[in-house]
Amino acid sequence: MSDVVIVGGGIAGSSLAILLARGGVDVTVLERTTAYEDRVRGETMPPWGYRELVLTGLLDVFLRAEGVVAQRYAGYGDTEDPDVAHATAFDASSVLPGTPGSVNLSHPGACQALAEEAAEAGAQVLRGVRGIAVTLGERPEISFRTPAGPQTLRPRLVVGADGRGSVVRKQIGAELEHSGVRTFASGVLLDGVEKWPRMTNAVGTWDDVYYLVFPRGEDRARVYLFWDKNQPQRFAGPQASVRMVEQMASLGCFPEPDWFAAARPVSPVASYPMEDTWIDRPYAPGVVLIGDAAGWNDPLIGQGLSIAVRDVRLVAAALLGTTDWSPAAFEDYASERAERMRRLRATAEAVTRLRCDFTPQGKQRRLAAFARFAADPKARLPIAAGLVGPEALPPEAFTREAADRMLALP
Repeated sequence: MSDVVIVGGGIAGSSLAILLARGGVDVTVLERTTAYEDRVRGETMPPWGYRELVLTGLLDVFLRAEGVVAQRYAGYGDTEDPDVAHATAFDASSVLPGTPGSVNLSHPGACQALAEEAAEAGAQVLRGVRGIAVTLGERPEISFRTPAGPQTLRPRLVVGADGRGSVVRKQIGAELEHSGVRTFASGVLLDGVEKWPRMTNAVGTWDDVYYLVFPRGEDRARVYLFWDKNQPQRFAGPQASVRMVEQMASLGCFPEPDWFAAARPVSPVASYPMEDTWIDRPYAPGVVLIGDAAGWNDPLIGQGLSIAVRDVRLVAAALLGTTDWSPAAFEDYASERAERMRRLRATAEAVTRLRCDFTPQGKQRRLAAFARFAADPKARLPIAAGLVGPEALPPEAFTREAADRMLALP
């Protein structure tokens, strides 16, 4: 009989299965899909996320998924000459000691590599699972259907790692809190970007979009575009990927205007509202939630995978460190996560105000802010958590007052 049943075999669920199975726990993973497909999810982990991978012992598994380490961040945008931005790209290896940069990877590839590693470590991984029903209790019950027929298990613990639409979260009655939508965004995977500078991530605002570029191997890059929330359908429809490529090729902020001239989409396009959600108590008798099932940070700042791996590390430590798996075992995890998500909410709001105000005054605020950054690196604190991690900064970095000072006009 399984000690732990994990609902969801994605990044969070399979990562936790690996750590628990390596620790001698009998684990079953229930995954809805029969194959991991590109659904336009997060595909980068900043330096603090890289460190989480090292701490969990999962770095090598993630790097199997077309993983590369990006050592530079370039700020091509409307506040600086393109050649200057290129020459002064930020050295991501200087952010945290022993951390060479950010990890860019294939999300479906990482899911597959992690699921295979979980099975190799001894976890039972079931695919094509449907009809999950969870009953809370000291010894919870979970029933489900597989292609081989219905099953019912009574493990010591059920872990909800089943993403934003978590069935487990809904069945235990946990309610998400919402920040409200700040922007809309679309993502697409592009081939044919061989001229893009190697191992350089890029962020910037130009005209009425904010963009992110995360290069991978084989002349590929994942590109995201963010825009005003009052235009939710801007990159919707059958030609969305073509319009995204055209938008990237039209941006006048790159040193070489033809960097995206040969780009072609090789994935679906998905558009999402950008907001924060959270649950301050992501556990109940016999159940704990991790990853997006427990609430997610605004993807605008690219923290989702790092949050998930931190969740995995803390929950695994709680389970492997004691035989008491009562709700009290997850109090420290819940407390740390609540503060972590609060801080990252403040960071996401500050970055949105800096990067996604597309008005003339918004550009003036960016110019003023980047001038402050050059004069005093501490002025960057309201947005720095996205690279160094939320626990690495003082509490005052996450206040509205700090963000207001960062964005004040001269």
